[in-house]
Amino acid sequence: MSNKKILSYCERRGLDIVSEYLVDHIVTCSEFLGELKSSKIGRFCTSLHEDFSEAIRLSVFFHDIGKVFYQYGRGKRYIAFTGHEILSFFMFKEFAKKLKENPEIDITADTALFSVFFHHHAMGIKRRVNNIKNLDPLKKISYNVFQDLLSDLSLTVDRCISSDEFKILSSVINEISEKIFNGSININYIIRDSEGGICQLWEKITSNDENSIRFKKLAYSVLSVLVCVDNLSAQKLRKSTTTGFTKILEEFYNDYLKTWDISLPTSLLT
Repeated sequence: MSNKKILSYCERRGLDIVSEYLVDHIVTCSEFLGELKSSKIGRFCTSLHEDFSEAIRLSVFFHDIGKVFYQYGRGKRYIAFTGHEILSFFMFKEFAKKLKENPEIDITADTALFSVFFHHHAMGIKRRVNNIKNLDPLKKISYNVFQDLLSDLSLTVDRCISSDEFKILSSVINEISEKIFNGSININYIIRDSEGGICQLWEKITSNDENSIRFKKLAYSVLSVLVCVDNLSAQKLRKSTTTGFTKILEEFYNDYLKTWDISLPTSLLT
C-alpha cells in the first residue's frame, strides 16, 4: 500500500477511481525530459542561457505544488484543482526569493515562475482567479496536509530536487503554513501578491531590449516544454483516451524533446 498522500488528480469513472499522486506526476514529467539537453529545443535554449534545463526542472517540480490546498476534496467523486497554478506560483515565488540570493539564478527562476503561472493560461485566468476567491481553499486546509506534502516530496530528493533545495523548501512551506494559520496570509493576499509578481515578469516579456527578447524566448520555451510533459505525464498515469491535442503534444515531444541527430547522411559525406 502506498504511503503517498497528496493527490494531483482523482476522478470516479463508473465503479473505478482513477487517481494520481503529485509525486508520481512530478517524477513522470521528469522522465519525459531525459533527452532534453541533447534535444533540438534543449540545444537552442542552452545557447541562450546555460541553465535552461534547470528552469525546466524547477517548473516541473513546482507547477502543481499548489494542489496541496485542495486535498480536503479527497473521498469525493472528483477533485477540482481550478486555480492551483496561482497557489503554485505563490509557493514557488517564496522559494525563489531564497534562490535569488545568488544573482546567477535570476533568469532561471523567473522563466520557471512564468511557466508555472501560465501552464493553464488557455483556460481563462480571470475565471480561475474568481474561482479560487469563491472557493477559498485556504480556509479548508489542515496543518497535517503540509507535512504530508513534505513527506511525499522527500521521495524526490536527489532525483528531482537537491537536499539543499529541499531544506529551503521545508522552511518555506513551514513559514507559509504558520502564516495561514495565524491569519497573516489569506487568499486575497496570495492573489494580490501573485498579480504583482506576474506583472513584473510581464514587463520583461513586453519590453524590446536585448535581455527582454532573450528572456521572452526562454520563458515561452520553458512554458511549451512544461505544457507538453505535464499533459503527456497526465495521459500516461491516468490512462486517458488519446485526443487530437495529445497527438499534437506527442509530435512536439518527438520533434523537439528527443535527442536531435544533426549528423549528415553518409551519402553526403562521400
